[in-house]
Amino acid sequence: VGFGGLTLTGPLLLNSSEAQLTPHEKFRLKPDEDEYIIEAQVNAEWKPLYMISLHRTNMSDYELASWFHCKHQDSRFTKRLVVAKTARDKRYALLNNQLSVHHADGTTGKQILTTGEELIQVLAEVFNIRVQNQQALFQFFEKFTEKKCHLFHNLRALCHNSQVIKKESCRV
Repeated sequence: VGFGGLTLTGPLLLNSSEAQLTPHEKFRLKPDEDEYIIEAQVNAEWKPLYMISLHRTNMSDYELASWFHCKHQDSRFTKRLVVAKTARDKRYALLNNQLSVHHADGTTGKQILTTGEELIQVLAEVFNIRVQNQQALFQFFEKFTEKKCHLFHNLRALCHNSQVIKKESCRV
């Protein structure tokens, strides 16, 4: 379990605000009163990711937030397929039907998955996730790609067949 695509891949020293190298990126802890902001260096720029505290917490402090992220209709995690994984020299990120591979040298490759079968294959081969209810995933995939196609057709009409928008970007 981590915190999105830039989850830590190594421990950080708590008593240092200097940049600290992890297997993937440099991170640092920036003190902010009695808390710390965890920042990651991305393209030579420091980006704040999240805040941590050393205050004692109880499980009940997390229950409402956990319920919201897992169950509420406005949660980004109930509306989208989000999967992330780190490997030795890269990070994988899947957002709905877009697979991104972020390499240690700073390059990124992107692939649009065009069929439910491709999605099942990527989940199995890249993320080691075996989908039990493939039909439900296919239905989600069809709804998502259908919305993308409607968006494509609306953009195409607005742009009067502009060369900027290519039909290959959407399965019709």
